[in-house]
Amino acid sequence: MTVENSNKTEVLIIDNDGVSLNLLGDALGSKHSITVANDGEAALQFIEETTPDIILLNNNLPPVNSYDICSLLKSDPTTQEIPIILLTELKDMEKRSTFLSLGVVDYIIKPIDFLEARMKVNMHVELLKSRSEVKDQGLVLNAKLEERTKANAKELEESARAHTKEVDERAREHGKELKKLNDELKQSVLDSVKILVGLIEGYDAAAGSHVRRVYTLSKELAEIIGLTKDEIFDIEVGSLLHELGKFCIPENLRLRSYNQLTPEEVELIKQQTVFSQNVLLPSKNMHFAGELIRSHLERYDGSGFPDGIVGEDIPLGSRVIGVANAYDTLINSKRFDSMVKVSETSASKDALDFMKKSSGSYYDPNIIKHLDKAINDISRRHGMEIRISVEGVTPGHVLSRNLYTAEDKLLLSKDIELTSIQIEKIKTFYYARQIDRNIYVYKKSS
Repeated sequence: MTVENSNKTEVLIIDNDGVSLNLLGDALGSKHSITVANDGEAALQFIEETTPDIILLNNNLPPVNSYDICSLLKSDPTTQEIPIILLTELKDMEKRSTFLSLGVVDYIIKPIDFLEARMKVNMHVELLKSRSEVKDQGLVLNAKLEERTKANAKELEESARAHTKEVDERAREHGKELKKLNDELKQSVLDSVKILVGLIEGYDAAAGSHVRRVYTLSKELAEIIGLTKDEIFDIEVGSLLHELGKFCIPENLRLRSYNQLTPEEVELIKQQTVFSQNVLLPSKNMHFAGELIRSHLERYDGSGFPDGIVGEDIPLGSRVIGVANAYDTLINSKRFDSMVKVSETSASKDALDFMKKSSGSYYDPNIIKHLDKAINDISRRHGMEIRISVEGVTPGHVLSRNLYTAEDKLLLSKDIELTSIQIEKIKTFYYARQIDRNIYVYKKSS
């Protein structure tokens, strides 16, 4: 059965629960074209005729079972990049792990929270569009590169007969063009990732602000350490997407501290970096960034997760992102109060003291020794704190304090550089009398 609508995004739901199918189809709304299949045979027959953009799969299907369907799709080059979201019950933890190892990108717990289901489907559709845009841009750039290479090769051949020096000069210009094209491709990837971070920020302002601060500190550390541009690019992408896997975990789990979770729930939380890597696997441009994300919660002494690797076996980029993530979490979250006491008035100093004491056990000593300088350099660039009216805020201003609503909910976190969209959000809350007229920012340098 297909629910017709004008949108071209094709969603295939494979489930033998008729009531759940109809409700889920309605919940996803008119934004997608919904096709439902009551069993594996019907689903495979549909996929032979039409390739869906995204699949929602029940993990308990007869007679062609769900594992066989997933294995078949992931082994076929024509279907292996289709994102699959698992429909599963909370108790089926072992099955979820099995399906995740096959390449399933996410799951939805039954009974289904339809708001969460719609959010997850929309998020993966946006990811799919971003990957498609990057791929298309890569094809265009590759075509341009091939065309330019052929033209330059012919010119070089003709010039070689006349003057060797001229040939060498053209070769240098060609190298510059190649570098420019490579830089354009990387910037295109980074721009697409930042669009995704904007979507995350719209759903969870605190998570989005955390990601932007970790990105800034990770990049600063990488530059101080002296990493190459390619290494810094992978760290930029990895730091911007390091929280992606958390949105594969039910909200009621990820917002609680570890001492409030069961051992099974803790193990699920520890899989967050694996979820992130699985989402990025289909993209060649983000493959290495996915590896960095997977290992950014490892510890230098091997006590981290998910793989328990030790010391310099942990990728350097992962160690950089891990230090930036730990510092920002310590000074902005109450989740780890049992680990270290951080005072609101001396948060940065308390966090730095703890991280220096943990150098060599939790964190790489060669990165920790540069952390003070990286933080100070960022602070110096921000400048002096000033109070400014909502009407006076412009893109580029950086918040110097957390911004809370009248209900004491975090709207935007400090140290983020405000965009036009975020400024409109601030004004909306101000006009609704949910925030004060004046906010605190760093004075822009003249």
